[in-house]
Amino acid sequence: MTPHVADAHAGYNTADNDVPGIIPHRLPDQLRPNLRLVFVGTAASTRSAELGHYYAHPGNRFWRAIHEAGITPRRYQPASLLR
Repeated sequence: MTPHVADAHAGYNTADNDVPGIIPHRLPDQLRPNLRLVFVGTAASTRSAELGHYYAHPGNRFWRAIHEAGITPRRYQPASLLR
């Protein structure tokens, strides 16, 4: 028996709304061999889904956070990774 969509995502909070039964935006996994670090998220924002790239919204704090943590040598901007 397949659960109802609203049941499967009960309590799920998307970045864009809190409407029960709305399936969050999904993007494919980006796992590759020999990764040293993997970031795990729950759902892509509307902007990320539109562009087909994780953390694509210009206001996303992900890029600043990974730079300030010393993971990247500079602070990347989402648009620079979409080329």
